[in-house]
Amino acid sequence: MGGVCWWGVQLLFVYLPQYETGGALFPTLYGYTLTGLNFANVTLLGYMGILKGWNQFSFLLPLPFLVEAFRYYTTVSFLRQSEVLSREGAVAVDRERGAGAKAGAAELAPLLETQGGGSSVRGGGGGGGYGGESSE
Repeated sequence: MGGVCWWGVQLLFVYLPQYETGGALFPTLYGYTLTGLNFANVTLLGYMGILKGWNQFSFLLPLPFLVEAFRYYTTVSFLRQSEVLSREGAVAVDRERGAGAKAGAAELAPLLETQGGGSSVRGGGGGGGYGGESSE
């Protein structure tokens, strides 16, 4: 009983996840990822142009525009949620909508908590987080 009370106090007043930003970093990383994908697409287009693969070039030409259309769609649809919704909140929304069972969230949750050499991230350094590092 004492352990339950101690952990309750730890979680309510002391526990601060090191890597939980509430999703504030996601739009920046997502933008960098799509920008890198566009650079890769333009590089591939240039390579096909150099090799005079005009059929391939014409089929690959819409790729950068499709990536930008996808960026616009996801920004309009999901930017607000990604900035303010924590991981736990996102899992709760998935379970509420029934998407968690399809996506296998129950199978992925233990993997997120035990990254980094098989040791528990939450129990390892007392700080928690998702990067596999502890605060020791």
